[in-house]
Amino acid sequence: MRQRMIQSNIPKLQPNRFHQDERGSLFAINEIPLAFETKRLYLIEPTPGFWRGKHYHKLSNQMICVVSGRIECKTFNYFDSNNKAEFEMSQGNVYLQLPGITFTFNAITDKTKIIVLSDTLHDPNDYFEVKIL
Repeated sequence: MRQRMIQSNIPKLQPNRFHQDERGSLFAINEIPLAFETKRLYLIEPTPGFWRGKHYHKLSNQMICVVSGRIECKTFNYFDSNNKAEFEMSQGNVYLQLPGITFTFNAITDKTKIIVLSDTLHDPNDYFEVKIL
């Protein structure tokens, strides 16, 4: 049985490595939690002005990694809606989204790129939409 992580919506911006020079850029994700086994990875190139996310999972943990650009974020614990957070993430920031925590974001800059790693495969039964705006 897969171990579940403790639920919290306090932003967990992980240390990372971002390097850019004439050859291009390198983005490394450091300190990945031991319980996190990546089963799915996807790239999002959001259009500024449109909110994405607006859902939570009961089982899935996700790591949201801003590769370029900047996003504004809103989170709350679905099981304790008084537990909310608003923050910004920029190039190199990584956020760990735990089960029961919503993550909604809007690109602040053009050419924003986000990589999301998930420890589960896509399961429509573990996708719960919410309205948090």
